[in-house]
Amino acid sequence: NTAEISPIAAVGEFLDDIPFRKSLAKFNTKLTRKITNAMYINSTQVILGKNDWLYLRETQPDYERINCFTENEKAQITEQLLELKGVLAESGIEFVIYVAPNKATIYPEYMPDTIFQRESVSKADDLIEYIRANSDIKVIEPKEDLLEAKELATIYYTADTHWNELGGYVGAQVFLRELFGFEDKLTADKILPYEGSRDGDLAMIGSVTDIYKDTLLYEVSQEKLDKSFYADKQIFCIGDSFWEAMKRHLSLYIKDSRYEHFNDFNIIGLLSLFNNIKP
Repeated sequence: NTAEISPIAAVGEFLDDIPFRKSLAKFNTKLTRKITNAMYINSTQVILGKNDWLYLRETQPDYERINCFTENEKAQITEQLLELKGVLAESGIEFVIYVAPNKATIYPEYMPDTIFQRESVSKADDLIEYIRANSDIKVIEPKEDLLEAKELATIYYTADTHWNELGGYVGAQVFLRELFGFEDKLTADKILPYEGSRDGDLAMIGSVTDIYKDTLLYEVSQEKLDKSFYADKQIFCIGDSFWEAMKRHLSLYIKDSRYEHFNDFNIIGLLSLFNNIKP
């Protein structure tokens, strides 16, 4: 039998084979940017916001709040999470959900005026509320802490999908507070800005790294951290790349902090890991 190929996949394969595709895409993006007075770039994957902020286009429905789960979908998701929680509990492992906000959730002010929120509740908030109301699963979300921290400095990259070192630090501290009861809160004296040049994933996707870069970068002062905070605990995160900036900070406060991308997640391997490292 011949495998079916969708029209979209066929077009994608065709475009991938076009010589100088990246060069053509870069030229097209620069041209549209010039024609629109730097208010638009021609990209199917990247949105150009205000003040040269870039956003991932696939998160646009999340920002517009037009894609909430149905009641049936929320019930199915919660049921599956409860099943996973039960399996882990049999091995003495506490199950927690951590929700890192999209860039547009924390920085909506730089989204284009042509894209606006149509409903009052987001997909993430709606699902979190449902899980909390219909289960005993602990859900941690750092949204309010991030909104507070952004008054101190920029906490997401302008040319990248992710939060920066400061955002990851705030995210880590919320995790520590909610699970272990202590928090080494981000303060102005912990922030070390420096000039640099960082290519973001969004700029790379849009082939415009020579135009859009993060040049003001940040570190967290190691000298200002409270070394008295420490948890003699073992944690294992199954997550995405947002965890990368968190795990560097968590390792300073937790005895054993490990991470695996969700694409590589295997429940059998996870249980074996914890059974092997338990005292």
